[in-house]
Amino acid sequence: MTLIWTDDMKNRSIAYLFTAVLALSSCCRPFEKHWDLEVNSTAYRLGCDAGEFPLYVYCSSSWSAEFESGAEWIAFEDGICSGSGNGIIRLSYRHNEEQERSVRLIITSGSNEKVVTISQAYDPLIFDIK
Repeated sequence: MTLIWTDDMKNRSIAYLFTAVLALSSCCRPFEKHWDLEVNSTAYRLGCDAGEFPLYVYCSSSWSAEFESGAEWIAFEDGICSGSGNGIIRLSYRHNEEQERSVRLIITSGSNEKVVTISQAYDPLIFDIK
């Protein structure tokens, strides 16, 4: 038995294929993640040397960050402490020769809040000879 494809059969097959592809593509949207407010870590333990590090913020709206009191040793690089959408807060900190210290960074977006605790070890090898 031989199957003969007529032009009408070809056109219908193409139409069915096109309709199926169109239907499938209209159902699929790119993945969109909605973040109320998240950070990559809520605790950092830094060594005694000076340095810098990024803190990643995941948010679908605007957010801002501020330190509680006692943050003389750590700062926002370039003064950037707010954003809209996902972003990076770049922090820099000074060498610590005294005692272990810590500070809390509060990140807010609307009624959502994340607290990030940042602590820094001290350099026990530095001492004052009198």
